Amino acid sequence: MSSVEMKTESLRVPLVGLCEEPFASILCYPKPSKVELEKRLRELEKLGVAALEFCGEKQVSNMKVLGKGCVGIVVKAWMKKAKRWPLKSDGLMLTVP
Repeated sequence: MSSVEMKTESLRVPLVGLCEEPFASILCYPKPSKVELEKRLRELEKLGVAALEFCGEKQVSNMKVLGKGCVGIVVKAWMKKAKRWPLKSDGLMLTVP
């Protein structure tokens, strides 16, 4: 049995907390590095993300996530405020409540 137990509830982590493990490795999955972590944290800040929530049926580094693939992980993002930005060049918009 691992020293870190699988979380039974969701866990919301502010951006400043994502520098710590296991969040840093999850954020930079599948190949974590300090340079990539700093790049992704800057991008999340630029997009207006306040926190990430680790919840769902899948598991990575003993943390729950919404989805997991070969080159990516899906987690819930909590925004600082509602925003809209283009998702594709064909005019589709993504709205984050």
